[in-house]
Amino acid sequence: MSRTYKILLATLLVGGLLFVLPQWLNNTNAEGEQETTSTLNYVLEWDWGEATTLADNAGWQLTNDLGYIITIADGYLISYSVELIACDNDFTNDPLGTLYDAIMPASAAAGHGDEPDPSRLAEPVIESLNNPQSISTEPVELTGTTYCWGHYLIGSSAASENYDATNNEASLFLAGTYQTADSTEGIPFEIESDIAWGNIVEITELDNAIEMVTAGEDVTLSITRELDSMFNSLDFNAMESDEQARTVLRNLTQTTTITVVE
Repeated sequence: MSRTYKILLATLLVGGLLFVLPQWLNNTNAEGEQETTSTLNYVLEWDWGEATTLADNAGWQLTNDLGYIITIADGYLISYSVELIACDNDFTNDPLGTLYDAIMPASAAAGHGDEPDPSRLAEPVIESLNNPQSISTEPVELTGTTYCWGHYLIGSSAASENYDATNNEASLFLAGTYQTADSTEGIPFEIESDIAWGNIVEITELDNAIEMVTAGEDVTLSITRELDSMFNSLDFNAMESDEQARTVLRNLTQTTTITVVE
């Protein structure tokens, strides 16, 4: 083997190590063991239930549990964060949901600390509420953790400036009409809020058994909210606008399910 060939071969080997070694170290734990990487995909979805779409892209309609016939003509929601919680995490699941200060959405999104988990949604997502659709988000990479719960958070974000609405800083905006069962005329309303509201949810499979999402297994999670229960317990004639907004936010987060679909 010639000296020139040996030099060339050594150069290629060193170059290969310099390329591979940083990637190997990034996926190695404190004990020097290689960690398995997995891809996590979130899909934000809606369960329409008894809600119905209107013709000519005029929005959608539902009847709430108090008998109000509600038509949504415009609106948006900011899904600020989805973040998974490890199975060994010690926390208490608040059945009433959690109300957060809108000026601290980053720490609130973590649910159990200031440092975000690698599973956190890559960026806030603006979702249309006049034409609700499923949205697939940017995948995230995970290593070395088993998850049993997820934390879903609605919150205000600078990203909402990309949406042309009456209040670009709102975490929730809804506009439409409501009427009682014995009325034929709709009364206009607007609901908007800049507060953040979230909830911790068990990760389930379609059979509602708790599913552990483990790094090393590529998985897709469906984050599903209910449209037809969004206005439950909301009394337009008895509630101020702030209470109306809190009722909608509470309903959205408390009916959220996180389901393994792949």
